[in-house]
Order: sequence, then structure tokens, then C-alpha cells
Amino acid sequence: MRREQALALKPSDMGPKPGTQRGRGNTSTDKKPTASDNTTDSSISRQWTGRPYDKPAWFLLNRRDLFDAVIGARQFIRYGISVDKKVSVMNLRHAQAYLNETIIEGTLAEPFSIDKLPALQAVAQQTAPVTNTTAAPAQPATVNTAGTAPATPPATPGATPTAAPAAAVAPVAPVTIMPETLKDLGPGYERLQIAPELFDNMNEAVIRHFTDAIVDVRTRQTLVAQYNHSGLAFMVAMNKEITSTDISKNAAASARAGEMRNHRQAGISDTTTQSLNDFFNKDADLNDTLDGTPKHEDDDSLYVAYEDVLEEHSPDNHARITVEMNRIRTQAMLDKTTITNLEALKQAAHIVFAKVETTALRRAIEGGSAFAMQDARRDPEKKDKAAGKAKSRNGKKGGKGGDRKSNDSVYVNPLFWSPGMRTCLHCRGAPIDGGKHMDKDCPSRKAATAALTAGGDGSESESAMAKLFSGDGTSHDVSLDAFGQSPAELLACIA
Repeated sequence: MRREQALALKPSDMGPKPGTQRGRGNTSTDKKPTASDNTTDSSISRQWTGRPYDKPAWFLLNRRDLFDAVIGARQFIRYGISVDKKVSVMNLRHAQAYLNETIIEGTLAEPFSIDKLPALQAVAQQTAPVTNTTAAPAQPATVNTAGTAPATPPATPGATPTAAPAAAVAPVAPVTIMPETLKDLGPGYERLQIAPELFDNMNEAVIRHFTDAIVDVRTRQTLVAQYNHSGLAFMVAMNKEITSTDISKNAAASARAGEMRNHRQAGISDTTTQSLNDFFNKDADLNDTLDGTPKHEDDDSLYVAYEDVLEEHSPDNHARITVEMNRIRTQAMLDKTTITNLEALKQAAHIVFAKVETTALRRAIEGGSAFAMQDARRDPEKKDKAAGKAKSRNGKKGGKGGDRKSNDSVYVNPLFWSPGMRTCLHCRGAPIDGGKHMDKDCPSRKAATAALTAGGDGSESESAMAKLFSGDGTSHDVSLDAFGQSPAELLACIA
């Protein structure tokens, strides 16, 4: 209980403490991404312009998104099948391997290959059984010495007639044949169909997913023709190229690793879930481009790196993340499930950042500034109005009302007093007509203005000015340009 109180949210927890954030000075939760943000770096792109340095990033990032971008790509990469109303296979050998589950399951790093299918195997075909009928044994003949036919013994009343001998079924060995149709493959064949056309269409859809992200049209057409419209052949060749070791590739990997270090040194821009997601996503993109190189980091290395970044961002929030991460691990143990340190850290960070962001939004709403600031971010013109910086028609701030645009503000100054409006401020101490008039139409103000204008030696002007500013605590905003005008015009500005 004492621990939870020590971790209570404070306004200072909305961002890193001064001097702890690396490369970032703005820690506001409503920060708008800029061109210098570490989340908008154009060096990590799924588009390829033909520069060799960007080729690994182009292939690896598009390979990672293949299953999400191409419908049916998951089953095609794993088993080489296309699933619609039926399971479409390339040939009879493919169908037998799929039914017998002897296909070597493919992955993104090593997709399905038709050449690795096992050879077509003979199948057992059961023939009709042969029935053998066994004749009853012959009874010995009875010798009749009288030379007459032996009499048939009468049937015994109530006796059960003797049944005929049963036919014996001889066991038949199954016959093995080479399958020639899907039906010969046995049970489950009705779910399959041989459709090499669908196989070719999926093959081309895979390679198009990669080549559509190539900017240069000629390079795109050359790659498609080089691999004969086969996405599987293209992926096998590219995976081999990515995992190969050479001097130029190692130099590119070192440069990418330097980008990832700079990205982590820049840290998380502010304490919002969007900034946290942007940081994780870009770091994952950079790390994916290092796949197949010694610079690639596993989950344990990423966990240590993210711990340092989150602690540098805000020590207080990092303490809350640690508490939340321990809770997640304990819950996983109770549920008898496993969770990696990296996944627990990401979940805990999202929970803590969401709480901080929600608390900041609630306080902004209570202060009445949340929606006004959101409007100002959407429309730059409203930002000036929210700060009281409405510009006049000639570009100068302030000025007389006649020189101001009519659509600068949604508020229109009323001309006459109406019920529901406040009473006059000038005659608050001694209300004239109950104070039911506009401030600029107050009789006491008009009298003071007339006395100030007509005063010669200044005594009446000073009296009028003192009467006007009676110290009632009321404040007025006056433009600096008004002080360069005459006293009468200054009083008119105050009204």
C-alpha cells in the first residue's frame, strides 16, 4: 500500500525530468510530430529507388508484411496451396503429400518448394473378398437287405432343423497401385482439386507484392521477368542474398546499426502512447533490416535496450513500468502461461503511458483547455484566436473595431443591454437604472469623459479619471497602440 502511494501520479510525470531526456527538450503530451522527429525518418521505407543500401530494408520490411498484404499468402508460403471452396494443389504428387502430411512446412525465410516434395507413392487398394462354400460331409449309406428303399425317419416333434453350413470368407491381401486420380489417394480426396493455374496466380501475387514497391518501372519489370513471375523463386534467391556475407553488406549493416543507436539515443519524444508506438515500430524496422547479419538483436538484447531507453525517458514512469511488469509476470504464472521479458515490458509500458496520458487529458478538460488546444492544432488560424492574437485587416494586431475582419471571431458585441446580461461595471457602487445598460453607455462614464475632455488645468480630468478607475478590482485589456492616442480615444478603447 505504501508503494502505491509513492507511485502516485504527479504533474511532473508527464515527461522526463529536466536534463534526463536525450536529444529532446519538449516533453508535452500533446506534441505534434515534426520533420525532425525520430518517428518520421524517411531512411526506413518499404519503397526502393534502386539504391543498393536500401535493398535489404525494402525486401525485409515487405517480407514481414507479406501475410497481411496478400490474402492466402500464409497457406501458400507454408504448403504451396490456395484455399477457396476447395484446396487447390499443383499436381497429384502435391495432393498426396498434403493428405499424408509429408510436406516440409515453409517459412518466410525458407518458403515452400515444389522440388522438395516426396515422390509419388503407391497406395493400397482393397479388392472384393472371395467367398468359399464348404460342402457337407457325405453320410455313410445304409444297407437294406430287403431290397426296398429305406424309409425316411419321421421328424421328431419340436426338434429344430439343422442349419446349412456357413460360407467361409477367405482373407485377401491388399493390392498396391500407383495413383492416377485424386480418388485413388483414398479418404479426403474430395477436399482437393488440381489447379495449377491458381498456383501460378498466387505465385505471381507474391512477387508483385515486392515489385510494386519499386519506384523504377524498368527495374520492376526486369525482376519479374528474371524470376519468371515466381514469387517463391524470388524469395529463395533474395533470402540467400540477404544471408550471404560480403564486405559491402557488412558496411551497410554497420550503418544501419548506427542509425538504430542514434534512434535510441534520441529516445521517446513525449509520454503518449502514439510516441511509444512510433518508437517501438521504427526500432523494429531498423532491427529487421539487420536480419541475417551479426548486428541483428534478439529479444533479450532488445529488452535490455528498451529498459535503458524507458529509464532515461522518465525514472518515475520506469518505476511504475517495473511494478506493472512484475504484476503481468505474476498473472502469467497463475494462468500457467509463458511471456517473454520483452513482451511483458512492452505491455507494461503501454499501460503506464496510457494512464499518464489519460490523467493529463482529464486535468486539461477540468481546466477547460483541452478542446481549445485541439481546435488550435487542427486549424492554425484558431491558434492565434485562442491566444488572443486576432489580426486586423491591415496585418496589425489590435486596432479599432471597424478595422477588424467580421469573421475573426464567433463572438459579436451586443449593441444594447438585454435581460440575462451582467450589470454595468462603471456604476456598480451606485447603480444608475439598476445598472441595466451597456458599459459604454453608462451615464457616469460619459460624464467623466466629458469632464476629462473639457478640463483645462487638469483638476477635473484627474477627478474624472479617479472616478473612472475607482479601484473596484476590475481589469481591462488595452492595446499598446491605444496609449499613443488622445485621452478620449484611450477611454473609448477601454470601453
